[in-house]
Amino acid sequence: LAVCPFRLLEAAEGKGKLVAVPMSKLAKISEPEGHMVLELKGRTIYLVRLSEKKVGAYSAICSHEKKCIVTYTPDRKQFDCHCHKSSFNLKGKPLGGPATEPLERYPTALKDDKLIIKLPSS
Repeated sequence: LAVCPFRLLEAAEGKGKLVAVPMSKLAKISEPEGHMVLELKGRTIYLVRLSEKKVGAYSAICSHEKKCIVTYTPDRKQFDCHCHKSSFNLKGKPLGGPATEPLERYPTALKDDKLIIKLPSS
């Protein structure tokens, strides 16, 4: 029995708002390991194509001082903050540097040529 990814997003922990973005506007993540920064509902979000059926969505703001934008390094599969040399894995977990908190992650689903992202209410 398959579960609709949209229903999984609705049930994801915590309150939030579902935002659908047409994949036609996200050409940079059409291929595996594609990545891009997206401004959405007042948030700066880093999108990474993890597999054919999965896209990761992360806050692009480093958790250390919440001032700097991270960049994604595909060959190392990690995010790097060049302000203070923090780095994070694809689960958002800090790997090194002064950051001790993870990057915020947002649940996603691909459905009907749209990327659906669950953003926090606040």
